[in-house]
Amino acid sequence: MGAVVDERRDDAREDVVLSVLLGRHVGRGDGPPGRRGRDAGVTLPEVLISMGVFLVVLLISLSATRSLVGSTVRVTSAVDGRTQADRLHDRLDKLVPYAVAVNPAGMSGGGWWVEFRTDVAAGGQPAGCWQLNLDPSGGTVRLRRWDSGQAVPGAWAPLVVGARERSGAAPFQMLPADDSVVRQRLVLALDVAAPGDVTTSFPVDATFVARNSGGIDTVTEPVCQEVPRA
Repeated sequence: MGAVVDERRDDAREDVVLSVLLGRHVGRGDGPPGRRGRDAGVTLPEVLISMGVFLVVLLISLSATRSLVGSTVRVTSAVDGRTQADRLHDRLDKLVPYAVAVNPAGMSGGGWWVEFRTDVAAGGQPAGCWQLNLDPSGGTVRLRRWDSGQAVPGAWAPLVVGARERSGAAPFQMLPADDSVVRQRLVLALDVAAPGDVTTSFPVDATFVARNSGGIDTVTEPVCQEVPRA
């Protein structure tokens, strides 16, 4: 009997020593009531609470990511729209000032048209006739060229996609020479929509002076008639 008691005491001492060394309760059972060891599992309520917290954090992260992606798309779209508007202005600014004559603008086939002729090299391009067109159905502003006196136009070069007419205003207009300005002028007045964003647009308001004009009255003698407006 005494040997059994001594053995139990030795086992108890071993448990105490292990508890001190490992920093936790070690025993033959599950430990004292109300105290859980570090190796014990988790309860169902704890699992459910953890999952709920994780879902809340996930939803917040997804919302922030969606907002960031939307902002990036809008900024990129706005930059593309502004770039197109600038490209249209810069392209015509390298051509129209060299023109010797600008035709009156007009509509044909549902689109807007205007022609001008250069007798000197303009913007790195040889002299010739130029035709500018706005197709309202596709919102495309395009430009093509041919040699003066020849009826073989070159391919269309698109300058803008997403151009819009303004209510009650012609997108192209030729202003004849008068007492205040002795040269013909080509006026642009239209809007360029940002790609993928119908609520954002950029205005193009520009007046280009044909500095070599003055000798031809294109109202009565239009130039560049070899190629029809079609």
